[in-house]
Amino acid sequence: MPTISKKVLRMTFNNALGNAVSFTLPEPKVDLTTVQIEAVMDQMIAKNIFLTSGGALIAEGFEAGFYRKDG
Repeated sequence: MPTISKKVLRMTFNNALGNAVSFTLPEPKVDLTTVQIEAVMDQMIAKNIFLTSGGALIAEGFEAGFYRKDG
């Protein structure tokens, strides 16, 4: 049986304690640009919509990337 590969977007932030925190979104829009992704990540930080055990997300040291997940 062939494996099915799905595109996934992973956004990784640092929290106030400097720990990495990742959010994974399965099957994002195909034509997302780096500018669009960074704008959403900036909004997530600015609106402080996620609170982690290490505190709020901070603007330093965040990154995003696509990868394929088999399954």
